[in-house]
Formats: sequence, structure tokens, C-alpha cells
Amino acid sequence: MGTKLKNNSRHLLQWSTSFLQTGRWAAGLVMLLLLSVTTQGADVGYFGVIKGQAFLQSSDASVVPDGSLNSVFQAIASPAAPGYLTNATFRTPASTLVTIPNSAGLFAFEKIFSSVTAMDAAYPNGSYTLTLGTVHDGTKTAVVTLTANNYPTTPHFSNFTAAQAANPNLDFTLSWSPLPANLTPDFLQVLVLDCRSNLVFSTPFPGSTGALASSSVSTIIPARTLRSGQQYNAMMLVLRPVNSNTNAYPGAVGVAGFYKQLKMPLVTTGTSVGCPNGDFRLVFNFPRGSFGNGTNGIVTFPQGLSNYCALFTLNNNTNHPASISFTGPAASGLSNSLNQTTFSLTTNSLSYLSPPINTPAFPTGGVFTVKYANATNRFNLLNPNASTQQIILVPSVVLSASNVLKKINWTCKNTSGTTVTPPAFIKGIQIRVDGFTGPIYSAGDFSGSIPSTTNSHTLTQTILWSNVKGIQLSFNDTPGNQYAIEFAHLHATAPLLNPVNYLTNGSFHFRLSGSPGFSHILLRSTNLTTWIPFLTNSIPASGFLDISDPTQPAAPCYYRAQVIP
Repeated sequence: MGTKLKNNSRHLLQWSTSFLQTGRWAAGLVMLLLLSVTTQGADVGYFGVIKGQAFLQSSDASVVPDGSLNSVFQAIASPAAPGYLTNATFRTPASTLVTIPNSAGLFAFEKIFSSVTAMDAAYPNGSYTLTLGTVHDGTKTAVVTLTANNYPTTPHFSNFTAAQAANPNLDFTLSWSPLPANLTPDFLQVLVLDCRSNLVFSTPFPGSTGALASSSVSTIIPARTLRSGQQYNAMMLVLRPVNSNTNAYPGAVGVAGFYKQLKMPLVTTGTSVGCPNGDFRLVFNFPRGSFGNGTNGIVTFPQGLSNYCALFTLNNNTNHPASISFTGPAASGLSNSLNQTTFSLTTNSLSYLSPPINTPAFPTGGVFTVKYANATNRFNLLNPNASTQQIILVPSVVLSASNVLKKINWTCKNTSGTTVTPPAFIKGIQIRVDGFTGPIYSAGDFSGSIPSTTNSHTLTQTILWSNVKGIQLSFNDTPGNQYAIEFAHLHATAPLLNPVNYLTNGSFHFRLSGSPGFSHILLRSTNLTTWIPFLTNSIPASGFLDISDPTQPAAPCYYRAQVIP
């Protein structure tokens, strides 16, 4: 059983932002040392100890410690797969034994101090012995060493003033002072978080394609990544590895290092809406397609967006109201409109969807207001440019011999049905498989875990095709709005033959009703024993097909219809 740490980067980034939300530090930062390392065969992917310092920049010149608690010690151990690591401890250079608690699968210990001096008194530099209890490898012991308080240089953003009036419609270059060269290059990453500490932008992880070099002095935040009238926090993380251990536990990597993090406000132009609670975005919908009775998605072209909805989600709350209201800019079609639907994808979260608005199907940007319980939350959205982003994801599915849904493939098509290369505004793909009582499988998210360059997804659980009611494919664009289309997996109903009339030329005219998209075969018999096929056709979207039998049989004639499997 092996794992590549860089494939776990999204999970670890969630750890780092959760620590930032509570005023703490990035528990997943040890990961930055390891992203270029492939581990194989061990129950544990990586482990280590790290010390950090936090700083705040509030002008072009000043960089000061971030609050009274600005130094942190962390010990971390991460399993290669869920459940593979059962317990973990470390022993300090002074022989103090400390248990590393299990926090949702990642074993992480953290202690915060008012100064480096206080931290070093409690957790001095030296050798730390980690003991790891695993499912398959037994108990493993390894040593990593922190030496000499070898912190990287304190980072400094060099365009503070410009960052206080960033135009969200344009690329914004965030720059910083050069970091001095070090014998072992420092690792560098830049993040941008919103006022609720949700991640909205990050440079690639060190060790992955496009990562910042230690000599980098700027990065570009792409146009339309940020919203208007918002205050964000730009974060710079600089990590210096000082020790590694790959021998004590073959297949796992142990590390030790020091880091510094810098936080600076980043403010966008436009009408200020304060710090709204919850997540708000627009969902644009195409008319529904189907698989018919096959495995290829069917869409009638030309095809365009039919409507949009406003989507509001609030996490970490259990006392959700039954209804909320949406109001949008003039001509948005939303004016104190109550939600039409609610659904929950995670514990303690609830999403509210407005009624579908088809006049207009392409709303402009501006301030959208959500009244939730007694709170009013305002969101200033850029113009969605939906009319120019009408890309339809058309799926096909791969089934096993036993009718198990194994893979979902897709192609990008424009409104006329021409296959196109995924445009740059597509930032991530999402997949939802629905059963007869609700969703039974999902993949992808708004962070781009299924990137736009991907055109297939292999399912990670067993789902019978006969249990699938439909599949939804969607993508999110740069501002975070979603474009969705559903494809119904039609399950054929019994066909019905109704006589219509007897034509003057002697032929018999009747109507075949059945499931649209399914092929049917019509058979004729004069004795109810021998049946002769005379027509094969698919039921159109209307649900019926008018048919004439021109043979003018002399004897009494019987007809029947069958669905072609």
C-alpha cells in the first residue's frame, strides 16, 4: 500500500486553513518538506516536528509579531491511508513523553507561546523520538532533530499600498522582498484567505508543478479570483528544512524544520459589503439530457442555458431556519424570493437554493442579499459573463460485464454541439450520481481536485447502473459560479400500443407510447404464434410514435412492441 504525499496536498491544505481560522498555525506545514517525496509501502506517510513564528504587516514598512501568542511548536504524524495509524507519541530532548492526539485522522500536537524563548524552554532544540503504532507495520520508533533555531528570514510584502485597492476584474501582482539565498533552499507558498478564513487562492505546493522558487519575488492572482468590496488576508509561508529521516521507518519520511508566516490585509475595490457569513454563488443550469437506454449522454443541439439559481450555504450550525430570502440587483429576477429547495452535503451544514430564474438567464453582477434568520448577509459579485461561458459537459459511462458503473467520461461541447478544448475559465469538475432516493456518489469540489484538463473519472465504490437515476456534471468558473447539466438514466416503462384508425389505402395506423430515448421493435403475427419484426425505432422526446403498417394483411393481424435491451 503506497501513497504519494503530493496527492494528499488538498487534504493537508484544509488542515492549514483550519488552523489559520482559529488564530493558530498551519499544522500541515510539515507537509511542505515532503511534497516532492514519494513514500511507498508504509502505514505512515510522514511524521515530524516543527517550530514556527507568525508576523503581521500593516504598512509598507512594518512587520511585527502577530499578537501576543506568536510562536508555536508542532508534532505531526500522518497515516498513508485512513486508520493505518492508531496512536502516536513523542519524547522531548528532556525525556518528557507527550501523546499526539488524533484529529480526524491526522495526528497533530500543537502548543502556542508568547515568544521563541518561552517555546524553547518548554520544547528545546535537539532530538525528538516519535513512536508510531500502526496496523500493519507494528510499532515504529524514529528520531528527528531540531537544531540551532535556524529560522528563515522574516518575509515582507513590498506592495502593501497597492494591495489595499486591488481591482478584482484584473490580474493583481502580489510582490515581496527577495529572500536571502540559503544553502538548503527555503520552501515558499502564498495563500489568500477571505474574511472568514476560507481559502480563495494559493500558489502550488512546493515540489509540485508551478511551485514558487525560493528566489521568487511575486505571484499573480488571476483576474476574477477575488470579489469586489472585500477584505482578504494575504499569507506568505516560508519553511526551512533542517533534518530528515528516511531510514528508521522504511517507506515513511521523518522531518524537522522551522518556518515563518506573514499576514497582510488585501482589499478589493467596489462597494464594501462587510464580512458576510456563509458561502454564496450562482448556479447556471442547462436543460436536462438523458442516456436513453444506452451509455452515451444525449443532448439536443443547439442548446443554451435555461435558468440560474442563487445558492447559499452555511456551515457549522445546527439551528438552521426552514427558509431564507434572496434579493439581487435590479433585473436579477430575485426580490425577497424565498428558497425553493434545501439540502445538506455535510454534517451541520445546510444549503438553500433560490427558485430558478429564466428571465434573465444571464444576470449581471452586483450586490446580492441573503436574509438568514435575523442576519443580513451581502455579497458583491462580479458580472458572471454567463452568456460567454456556455460549455456543456456531455458524459458517457463505462460499465463492467456485471453492469457495475466503473468510469464516467466526458467531452466539452459548445452551444452548437462542437467539441472544444476546455476553456481557461473552467477551474474544476464536479460529479454527482443520483439514486432513486437521493445522491449515492460524488466526486470533485470547488478547489479543482478534478481539474479541467481531466476528461474521465474512475469510481471508488461499487454502484450498479440499474440503481442510477441520473448523473449531474458541472464545472465551476474562476469566480466560483457553477454550470450544471443533469442526464437522466431512463428506466424503460412497458410500451403501449393504441389503435388510431384504419387508412383508406388498407394500412393500419396506430400509436406506440413508451420511454423517450429507448429503442423499440414492433412485431406482427397472424396466429399469435409466429411473430415477424417489421419496424425498429426510438421513441422521441414526445413519448410517442405514430406508425402505419402498409402491408395490408388479408387475415386478422396482431401487433406487439418490445423494448430493445
